[in-house]
Amino acid sequence: MRLVQPSTGPKLGSIRQIHFIDIDNLTAGPTTDLRSHRIVRQWYTACTNMHDDDLCFVACSHHSGFAVATVWSDAKVYWRSGENGADYALLDAISETNFEGVNQVWVASGDGIFIPGIEALHAMRTGPEQIDVSVLALDDSMVHGTLPLAADQVATIAAAYGSNMLGLAS
Repeated sequence: MRLVQPSTGPKLGSIRQIHFIDIDNLTAGPTTDLRSHRIVRQWYTACTNMHDDDLCFVACSHHSGFAVATVWSDAKVYWRSGENGADYALLDAISETNFEGVNQVWVASGDGIFIPGIEALHAMRTGPEQIDVSVLALDDSMVHGTLPLAADQVATIAAAYGSNMLGLAS
């Protein structure tokens, strides 16, 4: 995996975030339902304090493609189907991203396949430069067992909004 080292970092008091989202993971599987995608986007934005100027990469299978492209129209959207297709698309995006000036990375997937990428981001920490890597998953059952050891923080939509709210998005 090729990662670009950060240099001077963000201005004092500013936060620059990048988001890597496996949307099919947050919707508990591919779905064409626009309402579900809109609800998950609202949850995601609130949970991560996502801003309009954040970089955002969203990956999904072709089954979700239209709904994802509609709801996440301001993001770079990758369609890749097959086993771990969206995961591999996000891993490619991570390896091609310049993290200069970034101090917060969100990985929206509880899949263990992201552990090497998270560890590579941690290896970029030099001196006062700090890149925090947080994971957001649908619920605790969707978090790989060793992912909390690699990430700085693991949060779930279920913890933020209650498990009874998850039915709205499925």
